[in-house]
Amino acid sequence: MMVRVDTVQDHRKRILEVQTFLIARAAKLVYEKIGPGFAENVYREALQKEFDQKRILYKQTCPAEGISGGAPAELGFRPDFLCFGKLVLFTMAAEAITEMHCRQLRECLLKLKAPVGLVVNFGREMLSMERVLIGKG
Repeated sequence: MMVRVDTVQDHRKRILEVQTFLIARAAKLVYEKIGPGFAENVYREALQKEFDQKRILYKQTCPAEGISGGAPAELGFRPDFLCFGKLVLFTMAAEAITEMHCRQLRECLLKLKAPVGLVVNFGREMLSMERVLIGKG
């Protein structure tokens, strides 16, 4: 008989996957309700309401404060939300998510020591998302 031994890291990975799914699902629900064609702040406000309804833990960032007391001022762009204390979310309403957006998110994750981030684009006829992971080691 084989017994699987789950490690704490296995559990953390699963929890992070579920949390990422919850954020992606909230973005999908917002897109289904609103559709494309609005300014980014409309989607951010709708996401905030969706997070509140679903009881998703988040901190909305603002340009002056950044995520942790001004530390990310040198990031070059500002993430919109920090969810569950470790998942960075960047929202946009543009033609496409580019490699530059993913690089910016990766830099943000490294500076914040966050394991995962999402770029969500509400600007097209179909919602698009890119997930960026920072591995250990």
